[in-house]
Amino acid sequence: MSFSQNVLRLRRQNALTQRQMAERLGVTLSQFRHFETKGGQPSLAVLKTFAGRFGVSLDWLICDRGERRALQADLQLQFEAIGRLRLDERRAIRALLDELIRQYMAKRNLPAKPRPAPGAPPPPVRPANRAEATDAPP
Repeated sequence: MSFSQNVLRLRRQNALTQRQMAERLGVTLSQFRHFETKGGQPSLAVLKTFAGRFGVSLDWLICDRGERRALQADLQLQFEAIGRLRLDERRAIRALLDELIRQYMAKRNLPAKPRPAPGAPPPPVRPANRAEATDAPP
């Protein structure tokens, strides 16, 4: 699909008028109509605004390649939703995420570095050699 077709598709999926889309993007109605019907290309600033407001990647918006949804936008929405939960629910979700990350890293033989829980003391520093471990004088 072309840029103008992607713009039209997103507008319809969000049930917005051309005027509403133009307002959200900070462009005039005639500019927006040009993007949607004549394939006009907006400035980079407008493209970034478009991608950010509608949670799509620039690559998908312009070239119809790659992931449609910007992964970062998806994660941001999820973390915002988690942030609205009670503290105990957030801790449970964090524990689940930490475990999933640990399992993922183990499958790929990568070192997993778990983060300390909020308010927990930092993990002890392991000594570099035995002399340091026993506190023996050098």
